[in-house]
Amino acid sequence: MFTGETVTLSCDIKGSGWRYSWARNTQGRLESLSASSTETQQKHTLYSVTQSDSGKYICQGEQGQNPKIQSLPGVLQLNVSGEKPKPVITQDFPGAEVYTGERVTLSCGFGGDPAGWEYLWYKDTQGAALPNTDSSRTDGSSYTISSAALSHSGEY
Repeated sequence: MFTGETVTLSCDIKGSGWRYSWARNTQGRLESLSASSTETQQKHTLYSVTQSDSGKYICQGEQGQNPKIQSLPGVLQLNVSGEKPKPVITQDFPGAEVYTGERVTLSCGFGGDPAGWEYLWYKDTQGAALPNTDSSRTDGSSYTISSAALSHSGEY
């Protein structure tokens, strides 16, 4: 999770009639996040998170009055990193013109660890990701055009 993103935490206990309470444990201090003891919200949303939102989030359910029934608490560790890294696209022959029939490979990279990222390639800000075809293929962080044509011209 990166700074500025929104996350919704969800607590699901089987059965009905549960009242949910949310808390956050930061460096050993428990901070209540529920608006009131009668709140029934199964979800807790954090908007535009910052690194200070990192910590253990705890959800607990309660039912009835006397005696009260309490669920075991559910705990989730939320880690907020810094800014989302910006991708950098490189061409196998930077600055060189590509001619019809030539093979060209575009690569996408980040300054950090590439593991865990899903790569989708787009052309000219079209809404759909580029599919694999007879003349072009995506392979993880690379997009290869095996035989360039005029229709391949554009921004990727």
